[in-house]
Amino acid sequence: MNFISKRINQIFYLFGIVFIVLIWMLLNLTYNSFLFPSVKDVVIDFFRLLSNGSTWLLLLKTLLKLLFAISISYILAFIDAIMSFKFNYFRSFIRPLISIIRTIPVACIIVLLILVLGKIAPIAIVILVLFPLLYEQILVSFDSIDKDIIEETKMISNGGIYVFGKIFIPIIFPQLFSSLISSFGLGLKILIMAELLSIGGDTIGSYINLAKMDFDIIRVFSWSIFIVIIVLIIEGLIKFINRKVIKK
Repeated sequence: MNFISKRINQIFYLFGIVFIVLIWMLLNLTYNSFLFPSVKDVVIDFFRLLSNGSTWLLLLKTLLKLLFAISISYILAFIDAIMSFKFNYFRSFIRPLISIIRTIPVACIIVLLILVLGKIAPIAIVILVLFPLLYEQILVSFDSIDKDIIEETKMISNGGIYVFGKIFIPIIFPQLFSSLISSFGLGLKILIMAELLSIGGDTIGSYINLAKMDFDIIRVFSWSIFIVIIVLIIEGLIKFINRKVIKK
């Protein structure tokens, strides 16, 4: 039954892709083809983009920056979440900062950090956006741990590194991986948006901005599809690894 259900879900997933393509074709016929280029033109340009070696070099540079930003965000969020879980006064202390970071419009953060930090601003922007989200997800995971387990661990230790490493982390491991998956897609979108608004630089965002300035809408579509596919592939790999690790 699970096999049949899985195949049905895959079929409807394909139907969803076909539906998107049909909407795209309808928009191309209804509106100006300049704003909504034909599927054929975009597909041809997309493969032309893939055949360019600089595309993959740009992707590698972007992914390395993204991995660095996610790593820093994760480390900061994890440490602060542990501190908030152990000490209520620290949770109260950091709550205003988390609220401010979460409520400030992303566009304002991007503009401000670009003015202050220049070329390294995109990385700092990703960290600033992801940190409060990861912090709250990790803290909620800790808070969801069964109270009986927490009480039992207090009999062994006062909540040291051993308890977190051997007991708490394995319990919340699926939630940690889930937050990693969500942070990757969001982080990549924020990073490219920040690169697009930055001036200069050999980045995916700058190339999209250049295509926009040249009114090359087809190339903008090609880059967008490329980014979506990369995100889906990497998120799929993370989910696959997650399933394998959980089984073990």
